[in-house]
Amino acid sequence: LAGVVVAVSHRSLCLPEAVNFATLLVGHASAHCTELTPQLMLNIAQSSVRIGVESQHMQRLVDAIAQTVQDRNLQFNAVDMRQWKEVQQKCPPSWVGPTMTSGMTRMTGMTAGLANADGYPEHGW
Repeated sequence: LAGVVVAVSHRSLCLPEAVNFATLLVGHASAHCTELTPQLMLNIAQSSVRIGVESQHMQRLVDAIAQTVQDRNLQFNAVDMRQWKEVQQKCPPSWVGPTMTSGMTRMTGMTAGLANADGYPEHGW
């Protein structure tokens, strides 16, 4: 199902049916983030943003991704970071708690000055 939403987003098909499908997928993915790979979570989120899923529907997925990143201590590579930044521009996580602050730095480290001279994060994400 994620492949369908990715393919539709690349074709710029913002048809009502595509938006409805992506909205349903976002709801399902947000309930199952702990079972998804980082790439799958981010592909669904980025594609859904591009298709035009409204922020009110994206919020639960974005928050679930942020929580999963923190809970699993995930580190993103450069492609993951670009996807995550694109998603956050449209729908930022709704909370940043005391323990989330370090997770947000980890997730947005490239904008927090942690990149080396070549533009790659110092920590090898």
